[in-house]
Amino acid sequence: MTDTPCIEWTRNMRNGYGRRYVKINGKPKYRSAHLLAWEEVHGPIPKGMQIDHLCRNTFCVNVDHLEMVDQAENKRRMWAARRSATCEKCGADDWRVKPGTGFRYCGSCQSVRDQLRKKK
Repeated sequence: MTDTPCIEWTRNMRNGYGRRYVKINGKPKYRSAHLLAWEEVHGPIPKGMQIDHLCRNTFCVNVDHLEMVDQAENKRRMWAARRSATCEKCGADDWRVKPGTGFRYCGSCQSVRDQLRKKK
């Protein structure tokens, strides 16, 4: 990862990821914003590969913060980050769990994202 800041997607979001409405083969569909950013710069993602956020910020679409890895490596990194006591982005210990999904997120970072969204 470089020293560049995260570029956070602040529009449509779902399940902890930014998403964008696009047409694929003439059919409308939602795609993850970070995948679209990766493909715009690097081309298609090969089957069996995934794009990992090195910054651990799933709203980030900065391609310098993304890396193509296989599923096993992506899961290994995810579980290592989840064991962390503090948020890697802001350093806060404000973990919350989204009901029904088990998705864990930093409440402090979410508050900042909510404020940015309200300004737009």
